[in-house]
Amino acid sequence: MSKIEKALEKFQKESKKDTGQASLPDRSATSSTKSFRRETLGRGKNSHAGIPAKDEVENPPQQSTSNNEVTPPTQETISDKHVAEDAIPSTRIDTYDVDEHIVSYYDSIKEQPWKGPVMVHFRRLQVSLANMQKNNMCKVMLFASSTQKEGKSTISVNTAITLCSDKKSKIVMVDCDFRKPTVHKLLGINPEKGLADYLAEKAEIKDIAIKGLVPGLTIIPVGNKPPNTCEMLASDRMKQFVSYLRERFDYVIIDTSPVLAFPDTSILAPMTDGVVLVINCKKTKKSIVKRAVETLHDCKIMGFIMNRSESAAVDYYGYTSGYNHYDYASS
Repeated sequence: MSKIEKALEKFQKESKKDTGQASLPDRSATSSTKSFRRETLGRGKNSHAGIPAKDEVENPPQQSTSNNEVTPPTQETISDKHVAEDAIPSTRIDTYDVDEHIVSYYDSIKEQPWKGPVMVHFRRLQVSLANMQKNNMCKVMLFASSTQKEGKSTISVNTAITLCSDKKSKIVMVDCDFRKPTVHKLLGINPEKGLADYLAEKAEIKDIAIKGLVPGLTIIPVGNKPPNTCEMLASDRMKQFVSYLRERFDYVIIDTSPVLAFPDTSILAPMTDGVVLVINCKKTKKSIVKRAVETLHDCKIMGFIMNRSESAAVDYYGYTSGYNHYDYASS
């Protein structure tokens, strides 16, 4: 064997020996490596072999000064939470399916479906109420009727929307007819909560106030009907609620149950400035109206709205309208 071959063989043996020594594991190094991997993998489920996850690189964890100290949230998290809690507006509904009998709404959007001077009578009512309000006589009004199906809910909603036409007044329409709520049906909405939920302390005012129909108008529906209607309406919470509305709105219109059917009107009337009694002239007899007035003997009756009055059925140009007309007679 030549010297070159011997040198090459020796070099190969030494290379294999060095490779074998390098492949032997260092126990101390292995122990520290395992400890490092446990600490690293504990930081995030996406960390591998000492390489931190991408989100840990962008948002490194904050160091705590003691073992029991909880890492505080960042300033950005605190500010976001603060804004979320403070910037909670009243519920706004942009989609309404308004009944065609709410003529004041369709008049406000210039899509009047009725012929004849229908809005003339609501404008006349608006002027009468505005004159009474100057003397602080009609800020909180209770709309009622002697019996069912006299049109009080339709007229109260139309009145509320008409009062918004001056673009200055703030009106709130409150449905207190817990027996047969109608306001939400006339407006085509299906709210989850309402006044009954607030009185039962299951909702706050911001949860039940609905806006979006016309500027200046707030709707408060009944919500989930309670079993103890009279107790709720007579509660201190209800009195405080009416006082709250009185301070924040120019007009508060309350729709309630028929006078002769339930005691609700008699319970609510002392909290208001007076009662507006709606009378269906084609249906309700004088004796029925008289009984209703006697029932409200301790309450102030602001006036009467004569629904379906024959005297108002012909307009100024001699033709009649198919819609119900209204006369307002102040007491």
